Amino acid sequence: MSKAVKQVNVAMPEFVTRAGQHGSDTWEVQAGQAARGEAWADLDNKRIRVPYGQDAASRIIRIHELMHVRVSPFDIGTAVASMDDIDPQAVIAAEEFRVNTLISKAGFDTSDLRDGSESTSGERVAQRGDWNGAVLSIGAMAGTKAAADFLRGVKKIDPEWGKALREIEKAMVKLVRKIHPRSLGDITPTGEGGIARGFETWTRQIAEILRVGLDAGEPSEDGEGKEIDAEEIKEKVRSGKGRGKRGEFAPLLLDRVPLTRRVSGQLGRKRVATNVGRNPRRINRMLVDPERRVFDRAIKGKGGVVLIDQSGSMHLDEKDLWSILEAAPGCTVIGYSHRPNSTGVPNTWVLAQDGKVCDRIHSGQGGNGVDGPALEFAVKKRKKNEPIIWVCDGMVTDSHDSFHDNLAEDCGKIVATQKIHMVNDAEEAVAALVKVKRGGKLQPRAIGHIARTDAWLRR
Repeated sequence: MSKAVKQVNVAMPEFVTRAGQHGSDTWEVQAGQAARGEAWADLDNKRIRVPYGQDAASRIIRIHELMHVRVSPFDIGTAVASMDDIDPQAVIAAEEFRVNTLISKAGFDTSDLRDGSESTSGERVAQRGDWNGAVLSIGAMAGTKAAADFLRGVKKIDPEWGKALREIEKAMVKLVRKIHPRSLGDITPTGEGGIARGFETWTRQIAEILRVGLDAGEPSEDGEGKEIDAEEIKEKVRSGKGRGKRGEFAPLLLDRVPLTRRVSGQLGRKRVATNVGRNPRRINRMLVDPERRVFDRAIKGKGGVVLIDQSGSMHLDEKDLWSILEAAPGCTVIGYSHRPNSTGVPNTWVLAQDGKVCDRIHSGQGGNGVDGPALEFAVKKRKKNEPIIWVCDGMVTDSHDSFHDNLAEDCGKIVATQKIHMVNDAEEAVAALVKVKRGGKLQPRAIGHIARTDAWLRR
């Protein structure tokens, strides 16, 4: 009689490894325990330790570590050091939260990311008066049931600490709630240092929230420790924008793309009933319409402007762009993308205008870099009250392809004052264009980081 085969679950990092970062070498996979601190991923040396069990906790831990392999910087030390204005431990905790959020957005249940020690850990950290440890712990566990257990333990010892930590957790969860997974987990290298954009942008912003928490526990000038004030922290984490460096957009450089194809139709063009005409197309209205509007006539819509972010993070291919062009006859369609750190390279182009369309789609150049000037250019192209649709993930960057709050605020102001309708991708853009074509009206809309700017929230 043959022996029963024992089922063993092993992580296979090779399946999620990014081309060009880890090469084709085989990873070393070690067996670990389903306990906090027992699993890890050493991306630089291609080593990973995960539990092999078949239980739910082992499975979600394996998924967590594999998500690190997929989206975290392979040289984590260099990436953390690039944020030299933030405590390294805060950056690491923020990255844990980003990874957990991506797991959740992918449809996995993170409730099993706990080992039962969290409540006790919360009590002990509060008893020791270790505020920094408490902030870093809630940062790494935020958004999971482990965080709830940890906070329960903290509140037993110090209710005010529990309230303050809860405000930090809520700010983190709110930050990433509406961020598209494609943006949150973006592995496109940025212009400065080649660090993945998802880490450079979102892990930094999460770490900024944790920095507010850490700062609240800094000793006063006389060396005395501070009392933690939950309401003060609540206010700071909710309004703590603009703490980083100020950035500058690249100047807009227009590339003249030949518009050689002519298209028929116009955005918003539709037919309406009338009582004057030659061909009674609506004869059924003879009995139901008191004005007997059995004829119809075509009326032209308002036209419109479609602005398309063609940076690498948008992942728009030629098929996506043509779907927008085909849905927007008569629109002015503008694309933009700036090559990071470049000067004198065209970064904006008109793909369609006045019923004419280009033969070949202009390719993007990796970064954003020129979002604000491109928005202003689109506004200048608008006629009267035409709608403006901006296809963008809500992430804007400077000429080096780095994020800065002041640039987001600049774009948020334009979106709010000019009543621009933002969409995430080509599919949403086509849906918006179809709505207008049928006579509908687009409401102003902001997404991503633009939706959290003061300029948009105070509109």
